[in-house]
Amino acid sequence: MKIYIAGRITGLPFHHVKVKFDHAERWIKSLGHNPVNPITLFDDPENTPWDVAMDVCMVSLDRCDAIYLLQDWTESKGARREVSHALSMNMPILNEHNIKSHE
Repeated sequence: MKIYIAGRITGLPFHHVKVKFDHAERWIKSLGHNPVNPITLFDDPENTPWDVAMDVCMVSLDRCDAIYLLQDWTESKGARREVSHALSMNMPILNEHNIKSHE
């Protein structure tokens, strides 16, 4: 399953953001899924304008089977937008408590 990772990015130190998204990416891979880490979609994620980043992220989300929510997703305008879009597509909403390994 191709799983998009959503969480807060804006307003946090980039090294913190990179660590938490990389950790989620590794964990999702360990369960046998194909994670989509939005941080890796850009050559210069720290300096990509928010609206440009959101456009790219939404296109990437459209190509996924599910969305995985980091704990801080509700603190992010972008992640809330991604979740709303995922819900409109009837996409499964996953988190650390309900994600299953690929079988």
